[in-house]
Amino acid sequence: MHILLFHFDESCPASVRQTFLLARDLSAGTAGDVTLVCTAGGFLEREARSVDVPVLPVGGLTGKPLTLMRLVRAVRSREAFVLHCCDTASAALVRQLKRLSGGRCRTVQTWRVVGGDAARHVERVCRHADAVLCHGEMVCDRLERHGVPRSRLFAVSPAVDAGHYAPRRPRGDGRCVFVVDAPLAASSGHGIVLAAMRLLATMPGLPEWEVRLVGDGPDFASLLATARQTGVDTHLAMLGTQDERRILPDADVLLAPSLDGEHGADAIRAAWCVGLPAVASSLDVHTGMVRHDETGLLVPVGDADALAAVMARLARDVAGDGAMAAGLVAGGRAEVLRRTPERLAAAHLDIYREQAGAVRRSLQSAGV
Repeated sequence: MHILLFHFDESCPASVRQTFLLARDLSAGTAGDVTLVCTAGGFLEREARSVDVPVLPVGGLTGKPLTLMRLVRAVRSREAFVLHCCDTASAALVRQLKRLSGGRCRTVQTWRVVGGDAARHVERVCRHADAVLCHGEMVCDRLERHGVPRSRLFAVSPAVDAGHYAPRRPRGDGRCVFVVDAPLAASSGHGIVLAAMRLLATMPGLPEWEVRLVGDGPDFASLLATARQTGVDTHLAMLGTQDERRILPDADVLLAPSLDGEHGADAIRAAWCVGLPAVASSLDVHTGMVRHDETGLLVPVGDADALAAVMARLARDVAGDGAMAAGLVAGGRAEVLRRTPERLAAAHLDIYREQAGAVRRSLQSAGV
């Protein structure tokens, strides 16, 4: 079996990391011939070469004729090929390769969420794939409602690479530090956090607390202005774009207040690795991975009062014996053990084999 993994868009580090882990573990196992097709000179090419994963770097998304013909020759020279789009940017190239392959390949598409801008791409991307690997049953359900046949949808759990993160570093300063790791846009729910902070500031008897916003985006100025107008700017640190591996270990609680399902799941998985309790909005994408009071805490979407109440509970807990936080952290660590990169690779390999078998049967029936 021959597998090409495609990933060109490196704007989302968590997505890029998932593709790297998949390529690494497939290449190290018994998957067969695995090659990563990625942007020349990018993170994926460098990381893949460092662990001896075969790489085909591509200089542009529109592709160069020689690159396209090289890929077509590779596909036509093999008995069965699986072309896996790990992002949406590679989908057009993969569709073109399938048309030119002479029936020798099947296409697989990874789909992380259906929210925000993602819904716009369903028609263009998912309906053309032979199999769509969804990050959870909720994503399968939503794609089915968008018209993708259920027979093509497969739920897989994203990998959690605990070794990529340092554990939480106790500061010993008596404060509770909350962190939000998401782009500064309305859909990320930062406005709800500011409203909760305003409520938190009126509560008596709380230990010192602070909220750190990690990320950049169009709402930076408006969020800062709101914080100043409501008097919570003294409790706020806006850190801009940062490496989450550097920021998360110095925090106490992760907040994932997303309003549309983007970004929160990645941040929750990172919190599990670091050893932070996670508080998330009760979107489907979060309820599909977080068990309330076991692996995290869920609050109603957009409910600042509920978020403030949970933040107050955790602030008191962190400043006290930390029993509640410790229980949530233990639950998160158990989830990490269930979502190893090796399990991700095994789940993908089962689907690849099914797709490669379909290619072989088609070629045999056609007498090729």
